[in-house]
Amino acid sequence: MEAIRHYAVKMEIMKKQILSIMVFMMLSLTSDGQSFWDDVTISAQFAAAHHDKRLIGWSQSYRERSNRQNPEVWGTWQYGLSASAEVLDWKGGSAEIGVGYSHEQMTFRRRIDHCYPDPKGFCTKVPVRSDNYQVHMVQLPINFQAELFSGFKAQLSLLPLFDWRKVGKDGGVVVLEDTDFNFYSLEINPGLEYEWNRFRVGVNYRLWQFKKIDRVVFSDRTIPAAGDGDPILTEEYEDYNPVKLWFSLGYLLGSNSVGSK
Repeated sequence: MEAIRHYAVKMEIMKKQILSIMVFMMLSLTSDGQSFWDDVTISAQFAAAHHDKRLIGWSQSYRERSNRQNPEVWGTWQYGLSASAEVLDWKGGSAEIGVGYSHEQMTFRRRIDHCYPDPKGFCTKVPVRSDNYQVHMVQLPINFQAELFSGFKAQLSLLPLFDWRKVGKDGGVVVLEDTDFNFYSLEINPGLEYEWNRFRVGVNYRLWQFKKIDRVVFSDRTIPAAGDGDPILTEEYEDYNPVKLWFSLGYLLGSNSVGSK
């Protein structure tokens, strides 16, 4: 019963935090008397990133065996859907803020900490691995654009992400599930965007990442004794940044399009 009450409290806190963020973003999007749907862009995103193959504390033979089982370089995928609206406009440039959903999926098979949701509670010592680790997130994009020439824009995207659900699977079987609301990462993604007839197509590269170390992946249960003392076990954040490319397709609902200016 105590575990159920604890879970219910966490769910209630999470719902209040998400609601507060949504209310703040909606108020921002509708400020200065503009209607919600005026100059709003609905956008779908897809990202592909290199595997995070760090196997800290493991032997060379173990790492080589793991890499033979996972020879591919790309294997972290992310999908998103968001709504954003222009909040600043100046000659040759603009700024937007938005809110949306994002889903990250990591397919590198590795040991995970299945005790992460409740490390002090009951947990077997049997090693658990996952080949499909998923993180569900709220995204709050902030985008800056500067026009280069007709239809083409340079873009800088600041992308804060907040996780609210984590699921680990191995061979389709759920081996970990947790619901909580936490800061996940902040990405800086420069790129290019082309706008034509209300459609917006973009490509971005992750230049820098500030991320909370994920204890599902890096903990004293996933890192053997040989890795004791590694900063990843004692620090809270890191800036490790595997190659990541973002692709987006958006549709401008309002009047602020290239063809209407």
